Amino acid sequence: SNLKLPYIFSVTFIYTAACLLFVYSVKDIIKNKLELFLIFLLMIFNPIMYSIDFQRVYRNSLTPSLVIILISFYNIALLSKNDKKTYKYIFGFVGASLIFPFFYYIREDSIWIVPFIYFYSIIIVISILKEIIKSKKIEIKNIIKIIFVFIPILTLLLFKTVIGNINYKYYGSNAINMNDFEGLQEALYSINMVKNEDINSIETVSRKTIREIYNFSLFFSHFKKFLCFRIP
Repeated sequence: SNLKLPYIFSVTFIYTAACLLFVYSVKDIIKNKLELFLIFLLMIFNPIMYSIDFQRVYRNSLTPSLVIILISFYNIALLSKNDKKTYKYIFGFVGASLIFPFFYYIREDSIWIVPFIYFYSIIIVISILKEIIKSKKIEIKNIIKIIFVFIPILTLLLFKTVIGNINYKYYGSNAINMNDFEGLQEALYSINMVKNEDINSIETVSRKTIREIYNFSLFFSHFKKFLCFRIP
């Protein structure tokens, strides 16, 4: 918010950066620059990213970018696991450690990414163990590499604690997402049951719907003055 950048511009910029990072992450296995450029073009002009569902202020707009960034960081770690210098490997896992919790907690159904994390992590650990067995000695760099494999999981648990404490402070519950709050799902179901007469609206709950709720619910009418937009 301090940068004063429009939301849609920011989403497009992040997606472009994610595509560039993915191309960078596979450059060691795809040597041809023309092929890398074509991959970038195919990704950046993905029609779904410019559809009405993603070109609006909606948290789902960030999901494709975050997935690509997370995969890219794991690609970097995986492809550099046997390098003598470990800076790229560490860079990959540090990046994944920051993105993974952000992606995981931005929605309530992000658990589907966990098998991907496990698959990459197991392959990397097995590769490092094979290197140890082959050299018949345990080097410090190998221990460091194995430790970094588990850092994304640790940051996920850390973020869970932080988010839980913040929610407890403001809402009296250490729930992590809205599905964990008691009574919230019932309240959302009741709101969504209000008939929306605007058939052209892409909003889940339109302004007309909110206006109707304010007219018939004494409880919700108290929150009218706190909305970021005014409803006549």
